[in-house]
Amino acid sequence: MEKSSTRKSDTVARLFGVELPATLRGRIEGYGVQRHPYDESGASIFVLKKDGETLFLKVRLGGDWLEREHRVLAWIGGRLPVPEPVYYGREGSAEFLLTTRIPGTPVYLMPPERREGAVRVLSEALKRIHFLDPSGCPYTYTVESKVETVERGHGNDHRGWLRRGMPAEEQVFTHGDYCLPNVLVDEGGLGGVIDWDYGGLADPYVDFASCIGSLKYNFGAEKAEQLWAPLFFDEYGIDVDMRRLDYYQRLNQLLD
Repeated sequence: MEKSSTRKSDTVARLFGVELPATLRGRIEGYGVQRHPYDESGASIFVLKKDGETLFLKVRLGGDWLEREHRVLAWIGGRLPVPEPVYYGREGSAEFLLTTRIPGTPVYLMPPERREGAVRVLSEALKRIHFLDPSGCPYTYTVESKVETVERGHGNDHRGWLRRGMPAEEQVFTHGDYCLPNVLVDEGGLGGVIDWDYGGLADPYVDFASCIGSLKYNFGAEKAEQLWAPLFFDEYGIDVDMRRLDYYQRLNQLLD
């Protein structure tokens, strides 16, 4: 019996790359497992299926990013269509987050004839995020903290314009990495929003900058500037401050 348990543990470790906590092994026993083709924020992602249920498991070595995502998802608590956290734990230097599946297709995979509707969903979803009651949100990311991160990584190379151009800050609940792969469209409406490890209180232009950059990357820069960005901001209902948007776009590039 001991040898059988050891072999089973070794098989699991080979499959996921690390040893899983006993509680997690028990929770996913009997599930079929496939490696997701993409990683996210340094985490390996696995798709688990059993009896019509699909779960997603993220495994990450080092840091506390999955703990952050777990806390943000728990804080949202069903107020937005996001994955439901099923399990979070650590084993040595590894952390594990198991969540439910969100239905839908990522916006970046939308064919040209469906992009207008997808951009409207993208805008409407972000407005819901920004208007969520921020009371008790576990994390805050100020522009000052972001600038300090850049300065630690780049020395004084960018200190001048970062400090001189720092805009006045408004804090709302933000996604933090609001790009097209993280928003899912389902039957023409919002399926949900995924990957919340950067979620927290910050300036809304953090999300605007990420979203417009992603629109340019995925749908083409010229089309994004002429069509998709104006549609996005019109649907959101804001007269965009281009100076503020430019600042956060440049800041995001330095943080990537």
